[in-house]
Parts: sequence; structure tokens; C-alpha cells
Amino acid sequence: MLQGQRIARTSGISKNRKTNNMDIEQQKTVDPLTGEQSTPHDLQLFAYQEWKAKGRHLEEYACELIGTALLVMAVIGAVAVVQASGSPISAIVKPIQLRLLLTGFIIATSGLLITISPLGRLSGAHLNPAISLGFWMLGKLSRRDMIGYIVSQMAGAIVGAFASRPIFGMLAREVKFAAMAPGPRVSVAMAFTGELLCSFAMALAIYFFVSHEKLARWTPFMLVALIPFLVLADGTVSGCGMNPARWIGPAYIANIWEAAWIYIVGPAAGATLAVLLRKSGLAKHSMPVTAKLFHDANYRSLFKHDILPTKIHIPKGNNAVGSE
Repeated sequence: MLQGQRIARTSGISKNRKTNNMDIEQQKTVDPLTGEQSTPHDLQLFAYQEWKAKGRHLEEYACELIGTALLVMAVIGAVAVVQASGSPISAIVKPIQLRLLLTGFIIATSGLLITISPLGRLSGAHLNPAISLGFWMLGKLSRRDMIGYIVSQMAGAIVGAFASRPIFGMLAREVKFAAMAPGPRVSVAMAFTGELLCSFAMALAIYFFVSHEKLARWTPFMLVALIPFLVLADGTVSGCGMNPARWIGPAYIANIWEAAWIYIVGPAAGATLAVLLRKSGLAKHSMPVTAKLFHDANYRSLFKHDILPTKIHIPKGNNAVGSE
């Protein structure tokens, strides 16, 4: 009796296994050219990779535009509220060093909030053409997406500068909308060196953090600790822009273009030096595991060679796959 029950139970298990195997086999498709079998997951993953390589990434570009606009608004607001003589904060905080630290902290904290928001989780929150350039050099970003990011960031900076005018009013006008130029008695060479070194330090820290799985999600928090001291060191020298987009928005609305090349070449050169250091010497084995400054596995990623997991999501309609 017991033996019969065991045989029946074993027979039932075998039938279930056969049924499951048949279901899996039925789900597989055969490529007519290669004869290789693929599961639905394989096909979905292939479509996701195709979207990464050839898809239209307009939502990510929009996130960079909006995020950069918000960042530039925060920059203008921080400089206006802390540095303008008509602000109550400038009357309370007298030492210039403390005001520089406070300005840097407000800007960095604003960047943190943008980065951990849905905007930053989707696009990666570069918000800086120099950082996007570096990720392209590191092989994480296609040339087309690098151009898309940079155009979006520069456009967003101008939008943010105009949006700040009615919000901060006379205070923003007093500080010339946080437009940058070399400080008094500061040579162009000194200002360029300041931009290059601060941009190098920031980019090196970012690329280091995103190259380690345990540190990657802490990248924006690290910047909150780092940026105030960079602003303290370079704020009275070049203005400590470290970001061509942060420069162009205020420059455009204030019509101040003095030594403009410094604020484009300096950050780009600093990020390039950081990349070259990452790709040589002891750091060459440690490449970015993500190109997002706050990686969230629940959001898709357009970046190449992600090591950290991402959600497989292919947008529908015209945004799915386009031409190169």
C-alpha cells in the first residue's frame, strides 16, 4: 500500500516536472538564422540593450534639463541670499569665509535633493557637461547621449537663470545673478588654475565613488561635504563654477562674458585629468559600476556596461527604438 502511494507520488512529481519543462520549451523561440533558442527574458533583455544603443532617450534629457534648471536657480538663490548686502543673512554672517562655506553648502544640498529625486534617479543627475564628458571618456555614455545631455544641461541652465529673476528679484540683481568672473587682482591664469583644480577634485571624487558598489549611492552626500570647501578655496578667485552650465545661465541673463573660456575649458580639463588618472596607474582596474550619481535599481538606465542592476524597461511607442 505504502509502496503504491510512493510510486503514485513519484509519478505525479515526474508529470509536474515534465509539464514545467514543456511550458519552458513552449516559451522558447528559435532564431531562424542562427537556430539558437531564446526565452522571453532573453528577448526582453535584447530589446533593452537595443533601446540603450539606439533608442530615443528624451525623458532622460528632459530630466537633465529640469534638474540643471533647478540647480542654477539654487545657485543664484544661494549667492543672492547669502552674499547680497540687502539680505538679512549677510548682516548676521559677517566673515566672508563663513558665507562662502554656507553658499557652497546650500548649493551642494540642493544638488543632493535633485540627485535623489525621481529626476536624478532616472537620468543620473550629471547636471554638468564636464561630468558627462568624463563619463563618455570612461565608456559609460554614448557620444549621442553625451551631446544630448550637454545640450539639455546648457539649455536648462538658461531656463533656470530666467526663472530665478522673479523669485529673487533685487537680491539677484545685486549679485549679478551669480555670474562669474575672476576676482579683483586675480589674473586669468590664476582663475583658470582655480577652476581646473577644483573641477579635477570634484570629478575625481565622483568617479572614485561611482567605481565602488558600496560607495556609489553615497556620491551626492560626499559632494555635500566636499563642495563647501572647494567654494571656500576658490570662491574669491574664479567663483568656483566647476560647471559650464552653472556659468552660462547666469552669464546669459546678466550679459557678463568676461574670461568666458575659463569656465568652459577649466571644468572640461579638470574632468579629463580625473578620467586619465582613473584609466592609468593603480586605478585602471577600478572603472565605474554606474554612471548615475545615485543609483536606484528600480529605474532604467541608458548607460553602457552597467554593473549595478537596473530595471529592464523599454518605452512604448515612438520612444522605443529609433535611428542612430
